[in-house]
Amino acid sequence: MKHFTFISWFAILAIFFQGCSKDDDDSGTVAGDYYFRFKLDGQQMDYTDPKIGHNLSGSFNLVDSKGIYTTSAVAMKTYPTINKNTLTIVLAHPAEFQTGIDYTNFDASGNVVTQVFVLGYYDANSVFYHAEIYSIPLFGGETDAKVRFSEITSTNMRGTFSGTLYHQSGSVKVTQGEFNVPRN
Repeated sequence: MKHFTFISWFAILAIFFQGCSKDDDDSGTVAGDYYFRFKLDGQQMDYTDPKIGHNLSGSFNLVDSKGIYTTSAVAMKTYPTINKNTLTIVLAHPAEFQTGIDYTNFDASGNVVTQVFVLGYYDANSVFYHAEIYSIPLFGGETDAKVRFSEITSTNMRGTFSGTLYHQSGSVKVTQGEFNVPRN
């Protein structure tokens, strides 16, 4: 459990220290067009209004010295509070990430199981829920989480996500997740 929390904190801090996004970029997307939207147990969650301090950020295909590519996206509802109302996606794999592919924590035809797959959510009480890790079922739950990138430009990342997230106290279901975040 500490390992998953460490990975999530690392991803959040890495994106946080990369800096905030510009108000405008070369793609025509303005900061107000960035969002993280999803349903959490059927309740709509929208992290879209920059006036109330949302921090939306992403990184794509950062490669380390061992050739492992990392991609992440983070949405903090009340910036700079990073362990409440925060959704985190962190993926790492030895091949570059691409659009149009389901990156998952389960084997199925047409998807890619990544070496690191974190789809996590901190609720309002700082309880961290996360997707089961492929072949390491901590809570005996479903391994049904997935992330798909639909657009990657030099300035933004767009895609979808869903999955069942677990904590020792229970689970939450994330459905209809979509994001468009500035790429740092």
